[in-house]
Amino acid sequence: MQCAREVNCRVACGVADSPLGLAQEPKTGGELVIAFGTDPEWLDPLKITSAPAGMVFTHVVETLFTMTPELEVAPVLATGYEVSEDGLVWTIYLRQGVTFHDGTPFNAEAVKINLERFRDAVYAFLLKPVVDIVVVDDYTIQLHLNAPFAPLLAHLSHDFVGILSPTQIAALEEGEYIFEPIGTGPFMFDEWVRGEYVRLVRNPDYWGDPPYLDAVVFKVVPEDATRLVLLARCTP
Repeated sequence: MQCAREVNCRVACGVADSPLGLAQEPKTGGELVIAFGTDPEWLDPLKITSAPAGMVFTHVVETLFTMTPELEVAPVLATGYEVSEDGLVWTIYLRQGVTFHDGTPFNAEAVKINLERFRDAVYAFLLKPVVDIVVVDDYTIQLHLNAPFAPLLAHLSHDFVGILSPTQIAALEEGEYIFEPIGTGPFMFDEWVRGEYVRLVRNPDYWGDPPYLDAVVFKVVPEDATRLVLLARCTP
C-alpha cells in the first residue's frame, strides 16, 4: 500500500484526475511512501530472497535486461545480443556512457565481476549453465554455456542479478555483504533505519528518463490494520 507526501498520490501513480480519465502531465518532485509488512533482510544480491528486498534493490541497481508487462525481454544496461548457432555462446552488447552512483564507469569488466560474484548467491542456479564469462571489449561480453539454455535472458532480467559498482565490491572485506547498494538506477540509496524505513533519493545523473519523484521511502509497517489506516489518510 502506498501514499505520497508533497505530491498528488494519483499523479505519482499515473492515474488521471480528470472526469474523463484523460492523462495529465506528471508533476516533478515530492516523496512517495510505500508501506511494507517486513523489513528487507539484505540488500546484497548474494543474500536477498524477499519481495521487500527486491523492491528496494530494483530501484537502485539495474539488470542487463528486463521483463516487460507483455512478458517480453527488453534491454536495460544491455543494448542487444547474439547467440551462436549451437546456442553455447551468448554475445551481449552493453550500453555506453553509464556510470554507477559512485562515479565508477559501467562496462564489460563490471558485468564480469558481478556475474562471477553471483556464483555464490542464493539464486546462483539462475546462471548455472554459464561456465565462462569473457570480456571481448569495453562494451561487449560473452557468456559461454555448457548446454543450450533458452531462458538465459529471462534469468538475466531477474531483480537479484543486478549490476553493482565494482568499486564497492572490491572494497568488501572477506565475509562482508552489502547493505547500501551502489548501482546505476534512477534512485540512489540514502538511508536504512532497521525496522523503520529505507530511503532512496533521485539520481540526478541517471542515464535514462529521470524519475519524477525526489525520493521513495519504503516504510516498515507490520500490522495490516495500520497500513490500511495510513493508506486511507493519504487518499486524495
